Amino acid sequence: KKELAGMEVAILEAEEAFELLQTSLDEANAAADHVKLVELHAEQQEAQDRVDVLYARWEELGAKAI
Repeated sequence: KKELAGMEVAILEAEEAFELLQTSLDEANAAADHVKLVELHAEQQEAQDRVDVLYARWEELGAKAI
């Protein structure tokens, strides 16, 4: 139950990190910095994976709490 209670905050933080990376990607794209684009894309994929894992865990915990 404790983990479930903290999931919303964890998800919001993970989504914010994803959004910040999207902004950085947009800036790197505008600057045509291809090396930075590749690095940021990899980081953004990791951030998206984290969001996906958190949502899956949240659903799992929610189902157990019922």
